[in-house]
Amino acid sequence: MDNAAKALMIAGGILLAIIIITTGVYVWRQNANFINRQEYEDEQERITAFNKQYESYQKQALRGIDVLTVINKIRDNNIKNEDADELKITWNVILREDFTNEDSQIILKKGTHGETSSGSKITQILNNKKLSSSFKGLYFRCSSLEYNESTGRVNKIAFEQYISTDETFNR
Repeated sequence: MDNAAKALMIAGGILLAIIIITTGVYVWRQNANFINRQEYEDEQERITAFNKQYESYQKQALRGIDVLTVINKIRDNNIKNEDADELKITWNVILREDFTNEDSQIILKKGTHGETSSGSKITQILNNKKLSSSFKGLYFRCSSLEYNESTGRVNKIAFEQYISTDETFNR
Protein backbone atom coordinates (compact mmCIF):
# COMPACT_ATOMS: atom_id res chain seq x y z
CA MET A 1 0.00 0.00 0.00
CA ASP A 2 2.86 2.33 0.73
CA ASN A 3 4.20 1.91 -2.76
CA ALA A 4 0.81 2.66 -4.32
CA ALA A 5 0.43 5.86 -2.25
CA LYS A 6 3.93 6.98 -3.23
CA ALA A 7 3.20 6.23 -6.89
CA LEU A 8 -0.01 8.27 -6.71
CA MET A 9 1.84 11.16 -5.09
CA ILE A 10 4.57 11.04 -7.74
CA ALA A 11 1.96 10.91 -10.53
CA GLY A 12 0.06 13.81 -8.94
CA GLY A 13 3.29 15.80 -8.66
CA ILE A 14 4.11 15.15 -12.32
CA LEU A 15 0.57 16.09 -13.36
CA LEU A 16 0.78 19.31 -11.31
CA ALA A 17 4.19 20.13 -12.86
CA ILE A 18 2.77 19.61 -16.37
CA ILE A 19 -0.18 21.90 -15.60
CA ILE A 20 2.13 24.60 -14.22
CA ILE A 21 4.50 24.36 -17.22
CA THR A 22 1.59 24.42 -19.70
CA THR A 23 0.08 27.45 -18.00
CA GLY A 24 3.47 29.19 -18.03
CA VAL A 25 3.95 28.51 -21.76
CA TYR A 26 0.42 29.74 -22.50
CA VAL A 27 0.96 32.99 -20.55
CA TRP A 28 4.38 33.50 -22.20
CA ARG A 29 2.86 33.06 -25.69
CA GLN A 30 0.04 35.47 -24.91
CA ASN A 31 2.55 38.10 -23.75
CA ALA A 32 4.69 37.54 -26.84
CA ASN A 33 1.63 37.97 -29.09
CA PHE A 34 0.66 41.14 -27.22
CA ILE A 35 4.17 42.56 -27.58
CA ASN A 36 4.31 41.67 -31.30
CA ARG A 37 0.88 43.20 -31.86
CA GLN A 38 1.92 46.35 -29.98
CA GLU A 39 5.14 46.63 -32.01
CA TYR A 40 3.15 46.18 -35.24
CA GLU A 41 0.66 48.88 -34.21
CA ASP A 42 3.51 51.25 -33.27
CA GLU A 43 5.18 50.65 -36.64
CA GLN A 44 1.88 51.32 -38.43
CA GLU A 45 1.53 54.60 -36.54
CA ARG A 46 5.07 55.61 -37.57
CA ILE A 47 4.30 54.76 -41.21
CA THR A 48 1.05 56.72 -41.10
CA ALA A 49 2.78 59.76 -39.60
CA PHE A 50 5.56 59.53 -42.20
CA ASN A 51 3.08 59.26 -45.09
CA LYS A 52 0.99 62.19 -43.83
CA GLN A 53 4.00 64.47 -44.39
CA TYR A 54 3.69 63.82 -48.12
CA GLU A 55 -0.03 63.11 -48.46
CA SER A 56 -0.73 66.65 -47.28
CA TYR A 57 0.66 67.83 -50.64
CA GLN A 58 -1.71 65.62 -52.62
CA LYS A 59 -3.72 68.60 -53.82
CA GLN A 60 -4.90 70.09 -57.08
CA ALA A 61 -3.46 73.54 -56.36
CA LEU A 62 0.08 73.90 -55.04
CA ARG A 63 2.51 76.76 -55.33
CA GLY A 64 6.12 76.29 -56.38
CA ILE A 65 7.17 76.88 -52.76
CA ASP A 66 5.23 73.78 -51.75
CA VAL A 67 7.01 71.72 -54.40
CA LEU A 68 10.40 73.01 -53.27
CA THR A 69 9.48 72.20 -49.65
CA VAL A 70 8.58 68.61 -50.57
CA ILE A 71 11.80 68.22 -52.55
CA ASN A 72 13.77 69.39 -49.50
CA LYS A 73 11.91 66.91 -47.27
CA ILE A 74 12.62 64.12 -49.74
CA ARG A 75 16.31 65.03 -49.91
CA ASP A 76 16.55 65.02 -46.10
CA ASN A 77 14.79 61.63 -45.99
CA ASN A 78 17.06 60.17 -48.66
CA ILE A 79 20.21 61.40 -46.92
CA LYS A 80 18.98 59.94 -43.62
CA ASN A 81 18.20 56.60 -45.33
CA GLU A 82 21.22 56.55 -47.61
CA ASP A 83 21.84 52.83 -47.11
CA ALA A 84 18.19 51.70 -47.30
CA ASP A 85 16.87 51.93 -50.85
CA GLU A 86 13.38 50.77 -49.82
CA LEU A 87 13.05 53.86 -47.61
CA LYS A 88 14.12 56.38 -50.26
CA ILE A 89 11.65 58.54 -52.16
CA THR A 90 11.89 59.59 -55.78
CA TRP A 91 10.35 62.76 -57.12
CA ASN A 92 9.45 64.19 -60.50
CA VAL A 93 8.43 67.67 -61.53
CA ILE A 94 6.71 67.98 -64.88
CA LEU A 95 7.10 71.44 -66.39
CA ARG A 96 4.72 72.38 -69.16
CA GLU A 97 6.82 75.37 -70.15
CA ASP A 98 10.50 76.28 -69.89
CA PHE A 99 11.57 77.78 -66.57
CA THR A 100 13.87 80.75 -67.19
CA ASN A 101 15.78 83.29 -65.15
CA GLU A 102 15.36 87.08 -65.34
CA ASP A 103 17.65 87.15 -68.40
CA SER A 104 15.42 84.61 -70.21
CA GLN A 105 18.07 81.91 -69.96
CA ILE A 106 16.51 78.48 -69.65
CA ILE A 107 17.18 76.90 -66.26
CA LEU A 108 14.86 73.91 -66.69
CA LYS A 109 13.41 72.89 -70.02
CA LYS A 110 9.81 71.88 -70.51
CA GLY A 111 9.45 68.18 -69.58
CA THR A 112 10.00 65.80 -66.68
CA HIS A 113 12.69 66.52 -64.10
CA GLY A 114 13.84 64.39 -61.18
CA GLU A 115 16.70 63.97 -58.72
CA THR A 116 18.88 62.06 -61.17
CA SER A 117 18.12 64.21 -64.22
CA SER A 118 17.83 67.70 -62.74
CA GLY A 119 18.74 67.55 -59.08
CA SER A 120 21.63 69.98 -59.43
CA LYS A 121 19.44 72.48 -61.29
CA ILE A 122 16.77 72.27 -58.58
CA THR A 123 19.54 72.87 -56.02
CA GLN A 124 20.56 75.93 -58.05
CA ILE A 125 16.96 77.18 -57.87
CA LEU A 126 16.82 76.56 -54.13
CA ASN A 127 20.09 78.42 -53.52
CA ASN A 128 19.32 81.44 -55.71
CA LYS A 129 16.81 83.88 -54.20
CA LYS A 130 15.69 85.33 -57.54
CA LEU A 131 15.22 81.90 -59.11
CA SER A 132 13.45 80.45 -56.10
CA SER A 133 11.20 83.50 -55.95
CA SER A 134 10.23 82.97 -59.60
CA PHE A 135 9.70 79.23 -59.07
CA LYS A 136 7.55 79.90 -56.00
CA GLY A 137 5.09 81.74 -58.21
CA LEU A 138 4.39 78.71 -60.40
CA TYR A 139 1.33 76.51 -59.87
CA PHE A 140 1.39 72.72 -59.65
CA ARG A 141 -0.74 69.76 -58.75
CA CYS A 142 0.30 66.45 -57.25
CA SER A 143 -0.18 64.12 -60.21
CA SER A 144 1.05 60.93 -58.54
CA LEU A 145 1.72 59.57 -55.08
CA GLU A 146 2.91 55.96 -54.83
CA TYR A 147 3.68 53.64 -51.93
CA ASN A 148 6.31 50.94 -51.50
CA GLU A 149 4.48 47.60 -51.37
CA SER A 150 6.79 46.07 -48.78
CA THR A 151 7.15 49.03 -46.39
CA GLY A 152 3.83 50.82 -46.95
CA ARG A 153 5.69 54.14 -47.04
CA VAL A 154 5.49 56.81 -49.73
CA ASN A 155 8.25 56.10 -52.23
CA LYS A 156 7.38 58.27 -55.24
CA ILE A 157 5.72 61.63 -55.75
CA ALA A 158 5.21 63.65 -58.91
CA PHE A 159 4.07 67.21 -59.53
CA GLU A 160 2.74 68.67 -62.76
CA GLN A 161 2.80 72.36 -63.59
CA TYR A 162 -0.30 74.32 -64.51
CA ILE A 163 0.15 76.93 -67.21
CA SER A 164 -2.35 79.41 -65.79
CA THR A 165 -4.20 80.02 -62.54
CA ASP A 166 -7.51 79.55 -64.39
CA GLU A 167 -6.45 76.01 -65.22
CA THR A 168 -5.47 75.46 -61.59
CA PHE A 169 -8.76 76.29 -59.99
CA ASN A 170 -11.16 75.21 -62.73
CA ARG A 171 -10.12 71.55 -62.88
